[in-house]
Amino acid sequence: MTPEEMRRAIAEQQTSDPEEIEALVKWMAEMIHDDDLLLPAPSFGEGMAGLPHQRWYTLDAEHNLVPASGGMMGWVNWCSEVGDEASRRVAYDEIADGIVVSTIFLGLNHRRFGPGPPIVFETLVSTDYLQEETRYCTWDEALAGHQAIVAALRARLS
Repeated sequence: MTPEEMRRAIAEQQTSDPEEIEALVKWMAEMIHDDDLLLPAPSFGEGMAGLPHQRWYTLDAEHNLVPASGGMMGWVNWCSEVGDEASRRVAYDEIADGIVVSTIFLGLNHRRFGPGPPIVFETLVSTDYLQEETRYCTWDEALAGHQAIVAALRARLS
């Protein structure tokens, strides 16, 4: 199966053959670890505030996005420089037993297609039974989204 056939199979979810699924998973894992293949840089101009569209970002001291010099390895180096996860954590709340809301800076642009600012923040609501995620473009949007989700959950549980 070629990479293009695998992409189509994933997109159309048209395989149930265990060997093909194993091949798809292996191919996806290779894509995730290959900085040149996962998401080529789009050629449609600039993103947020003049930032070129690219895949990997870091944060400055004021939580503004900075293109990661050197791609994924630049992001990895930045992560080791800033230290603990708290430097990348926007907010974290335990709402009730088994319900956690966590918002973090991902570093990887999750905007796959089309123009627009990089999507590099994520709020994850985890329970014992499910996980739901919401993504954002800026630290401030992510913080506001996190606070809104926490408030809604607390209101619903009270």
